[in-house]
Amino acid sequence: MAASARDAKPQPVPHSTSRGFPIDDGGGGILPEYDFVIVGAGTAGCVLANRLSEDPNVSVLLLETGLSEDHFRVNTPAAIPFLQLDKTYDWCFKTTSQPKMNHRISNWPRGKMLGGSSSINAMLCVRGDPENFDHWSRSGCEGWSYAEVLPYFKRGENCIWDNVDHRYRGIGGEITVSPTTRGEPAEASRAFVTASAAANVGLPLNPDYNGPSQTGVSLIEQYAKDGLRQNTSNAFLTPKVLARPNLHVCTSVYVTRVMFQGSTAIGVCVRIGSHLLEELKSSIELSVRARREVILCAGAVNSPWLLMLSGVGPKEELKKHNIPIVADLPVGKNLQDHLMCMLLVQTKPGTTLNTFSAVEKIKMLAQHALFKRGMATTAGVETTAFKRTGIYPDNKANDLQIHFLPGLVNDELIGMTGATPEGEGSQVSPEFLASIGTGATILPILLQPKSVGSIRLASDDPTEHPIIEPNYLSAEEDIQCIVEGLKIARKIIKTPPFSDIVVRELVDENSPYPPESEEYLRLYAQKASVTIYHPVGTAKMGAVYDPTTVVDPRLRVKGLLNLRVVDASIMPKVTSGNTAAPVLMIAEKASDMIKEDNGMLARPHPNEKHPFVAKL
Repeated sequence: MAASARDAKPQPVPHSTSRGFPIDDGGGGILPEYDFVIVGAGTAGCVLANRLSEDPNVSVLLLETGLSEDHFRVNTPAAIPFLQLDKTYDWCFKTTSQPKMNHRISNWPRGKMLGGSSSINAMLCVRGDPENFDHWSRSGCEGWSYAEVLPYFKRGENCIWDNVDHRYRGIGGEITVSPTTRGEPAEASRAFVTASAAANVGLPLNPDYNGPSQTGVSLIEQYAKDGLRQNTSNAFLTPKVLARPNLHVCTSVYVTRVMFQGSTAIGVCVRIGSHLLEELKSSIELSVRARREVILCAGAVNSPWLLMLSGVGPKEELKKHNIPIVADLPVGKNLQDHLMCMLLVQTKPGTTLNTFSAVEKIKMLAQHALFKRGMATTAGVETTAFKRTGIYPDNKANDLQIHFLPGLVNDELIGMTGATPEGEGSQVSPEFLASIGTGATILPILLQPKSVGSIRLASDDPTEHPIIEPNYLSAEEDIQCIVEGLKIARKIIKTPPFSDIVVRELVDENSPYPPESEEYLRLYAQKASVTIYHPVGTAKMGAVYDPTTVVDPRLRVKGLLNLRVVDASIMPKVTSGNTAAPVLMIAEKASDMIKEDNGMLARPHPNEKHPFVAKL
């Protein structure tokens, strides 16, 4: 029967004697039933599959819509532009037109392969401000204070620099964290760190922003090893892990909905055989059963999308699309994301990494391929800084981050923002940047946005992308925060030693306001801000009695049995920084909760001095 008929009973996946070891592409070897079915082999899913399959007495199925990794492009940090916006590796989501951003439509890169977005991101390891997690705890997320989640941040880490502070950092875990991977940072990056600390803007030198305090300026930490990207796939799904007989990893398997028997999740419906949604439109729906739990690790867009397609969501939204209601919950609400604004400066020759010639690009890639060194070992960002502006009186966490890239980029080059309906795209053309030559990009980032959006269904067709409405800059405080970040960035570039290498700031010459004015900065914040693609919050965690929450503090979907969500969508409030590290932590903590709730074996890990003792 056609897959579009929602009342059709899905057929069991045909059993094959071939398991497709070690990766089953196309799902030909899927068994009819497993103990745990994990949807999404991304940042959280790979960790969870590793941890749950440590117990040989349970069977684990990990399902991924995308393919296995494209090893060369994934492993080469500088190859991000060749992965994002390629529908083979990226879901290629888009937002609605945003009125407060000059009516621009943003691309939202989301990884679609083993490793998920950890395979296409900038690799930064940023845990967030400890206050983020203490705020979660005060808001009804019992067990999620910073002191309680710190062991889970440490568990999978392998920090490879000297004098690691073992109170806060881990050694010997699966995923390697290294200093900026290019070796010696660019001259401009070193100058930016020194000038930031000297500019009297509240940014002291900080040797480790993932240590006791996040505040200050630092060289970045990355998920990288020997000049190569470390994503959760190559870190947690090693050949040894894939060889476990109780773990089955399948690619090119698209989950269309969760199956329920009353209020109990009993499995998932899937379409198999392709990683491209347009090729799955007329496919037959098949079913896979879960004896213990269905666990959604599909991310802050796909998990709420899948929940709503399954009948779990706001009842008015489900009724609109004639989807039978399983549970009336605020799925898709509470959407939050980070915005960054691009301040561009021209610098003296030889101080940054800019190169636009084909010869130099070939040389860069060859150096990386042969020696794992050079410009291609970094995704761009070399330094970062954090501070609290005071613009949000009720917020105690850092609300501003400032990235520094020793090169010139714009929104077209980084592929994050599409053209507006009026035909206006980036504020500075690639051709103009090429004519400038050497320069740098300073990126003030809005970390604690007050603007909140939503994700809604476009239809009941699982191959039609959902509607993403982030409501960027709808709160006045968010514009003020970005303006404050631009002011701080300007102070830094006027402070030695960075001022010694600056030629000029590249301003928007089409603005009706003078560059020094407040009006210019406000308009520029709206015209030049782009997403840094850190969406969270769409299946909010919190107290069971809180009507704004979707999952409880053990990540169980409220009112339902055998269904959890384990990814960025459970965050009640976005963290202060890049979101990969917090998602790793969420998966580590979830694995212990799932093991405890199911009476499973728990093993000690390298960063734990003693055998596991539940801290929940």
